[in-house]
Amino acid sequence: MLVIEDILQKSDLPKDGIITIGNFDGLHLGQQKLIEITLNSAKNRKAPSLLLTFYPHPRTILEKGRFKNILTREEKLEKIEQLGIDYYLEIKFDYEFLKHSASWFVEELLIQRLKPQKIVIGENFKFGNKREGNAIYLKSFCENFNIEVEIVELVTREGSIVSSSLIRTLIENGEIKKANYFLGYPYPLGGKVFPLLGRGNKIGYPTANISPEKDLHPKIGVYAGAAKYKNTLYPAAINIGTRPTFEDTTKEPIIEAFILNFAEDIRGKYLKLFFLERLRDEKRFGSIKELLQQIYIDVKKTREIFGRQANYALL
Repeated sequence: MLVIEDILQKSDLPKDGIITIGNFDGLHLGQQKLIEITLNSAKNRKAPSLLLTFYPHPRTILEKGRFKNILTREEKLEKIEQLGIDYYLEIKFDYEFLKHSASWFVEELLIQRLKPQKIVIGENFKFGNKREGNAIYLKSFCENFNIEVEIVELVTREGSIVSSSLIRTLIENGEIKKANYFLGYPYPLGGKVFPLLGRGNKIGYPTANISPEKDLHPKIGVYAGAAKYKNTLYPAAINIGTRPTFEDTTKEPIIEAFILNFAEDIRGKYLKLFFLERLRDEKRFGSIKELLQQIYIDVKKTREIFGRQANYALL
């Protein structure tokens, strides 16, 4: 996959392709459907497949830091490449770009500069200054230039429209199994491992504490998950919380993982965690013995869940 950043500053862009447009921030089942249709059309027409998106996510600018991304840019690029897109085109989204009208976006950018054979968009696609353009507007405009526009219906599961907003809410509420179902893959959260007081070592369950690279993480509790280190996956019992059983509890929640069948020193290294299922709430135990008994149960459940879900595309 060829990545082309800040395309408004580029002159030599791929043309005569099949292009899909959107934020693709979570690459959930609905967005995967757009990509699948794009790839099939490109194959049938022997044309290149293009994905046009925005960076940073428009809501990052509009909501001034309150917005939480589902995927980092690197995670997003990796997944799009795995899906098989030929060209990843990125528009630098800033206040200057916000001023452009819907007609400018279609005529100057899509028609004049990219000249696609076909455009694939979701039925809720909005664009242009104040979101004045929509899917019907785009289809009508492009008909004058003999460019096909396919408007794809929103994907629904369990009576709900699959959307990034819904998935964010599910993740923050700890409903990780349902969030993963809508995503089509387990929610990832990576970061550098940093040392703490070594409480886990002292009780026989050493944990890797990560400084997360994203603000979006499940609510406080214990989760069955997986850890990826140097392209190898391990089952991992993940705790998000303040360690209430110990006297030196933390004010801010810490994300820590006990990685099964693993003994390397990874302090200062990058570790990727994947959340599979929520096991329980965090609680204060009356003694270390009670805590150890519960950890044993958590680890056993984690091993079972990891074994059942090993067919997930965790990468």
